[in-house]
Amino acid sequence: MLKTDSFAPPVVSARFLIPFVGLMLGLNAFANDSLLPAFFGIAADLATSIDRVQTLVPIFLIAAGCGQLVCGPLSDRFGRRPLLAVGLGVFFCGTLLCAASETILVLQSGRMVQGFGSACLVVTGRAALRDTQSGVDLARAMALTSVFFAIGPILAPMTGVMLMSVGGWRAVFGGIGAVILGLALAALIGFHETHLQRDRNGLAVSRLVSSATRIFSNQQSRSFLAIAAVMQFGIISIVSNSPRLFKSQFDIEGATYALMFACSASGIVVGQVVNHRLIDKFGVLTATRIAAALLAVVASTIAYATAMRWQSAPLFLAQLTLFNMGFLVVMSNSASLVLEPHRDIAGLTASVFGFATQLTGGLLALATYWLFGGSMLLWSIGLLCTTAVVYASITSYQQSDA
Repeated sequence: MLKTDSFAPPVVSARFLIPFVGLMLGLNAFANDSLLPAFFGIAADLATSIDRVQTLVPIFLIAAGCGQLVCGPLSDRFGRRPLLAVGLGVFFCGTLLCAASETILVLQSGRMVQGFGSACLVVTGRAALRDTQSGVDLARAMALTSVFFAIGPILAPMTGVMLMSVGGWRAVFGGIGAVILGLALAALIGFHETHLQRDRNGLAVSRLVSSATRIFSNQQSRSFLAIAAVMQFGIISIVSNSPRLFKSQFDIEGATYALMFACSASGIVVGQVVNHRLIDKFGVLTATRIAAALLAVVASTIAYATAMRWQSAPLFLAQLTLFNMGFLVVMSNSASLVLEPHRDIAGLTASVFGFATQLTGGLLALATYWLFGGSMLLWSIGLLCTTAVVYASITSYQQSDA
């Protein structure tokens, strides 16, 4: 039985909610991307291999995915605001553990704790958008949120380099902690509860099974959940392999690498501005298909240029920028399409989306490190296969839906 609060809490302004959710999701990108320039420093300081340091990204994302499976039902039962507070607290504790790490095992453990904290933020953010938006408005809100999300990957690498110059790789976690505290202050001031109906039986096993069955029985939700899961692997593969690829292929690291990575992330902003217009003109599905086609073309050029030994740092930067224009369009539009049919269980739906995408992407990234072995050619072939599957899946869905 649904319980409606007897009073009407303050309504969250869209002017606050969209940038707040975008920055909150951007914290996850910041927590990963600011660490990328520190990979080789961490390996040297903790006397470990670069392969083990690379695992810091997928470990975070796998923990975030698993955590979302728990946080979603909890947010449907108790509300978005309490889960947001818990998430910020756990994220901060994990950051402190990372900063104090003396071994790679402890650092990996701290990243797991960070990931569990981030799970609450991702679920509450996406669910809050679904609480307040629907249909095309939800897709537009997701697109605008992604513009603010882009602040994370744009600023993170250079911020990481600057913090390292002051206090080494541990100072990077100090910067992450400061961002968490800033978001906590913003939440305290402006984030009010968006889930006005609480399901007292929301944690019952029968209810969870029924809700999950409903999500996977919906063709739209099921299809775009699978598409987003494959797409997530593609971007995790880029992020976690990029420090090694830039160094092995172009002998670029440190501040130069951070600047190039930040420049490529600017493509996210351009992509979402275009996405917003495409949604208005052609609809969400067509906009997603166009973005997927761009991804497949870019991945093809990366693989071809690498195989022909034409690849250069400026060309690779341009290719990554174009890729960033498309990937988050596919992810944000897929998220809105998965969430749209399930407003009353938005928390659980958001958690299923996060669990499926981040767990799949993280596990595939871990499984392919040994396969790629730092080889840009093998990695680019893997990226090409990933984008081909995404494009074919979206095209197939549109044809069957016509």
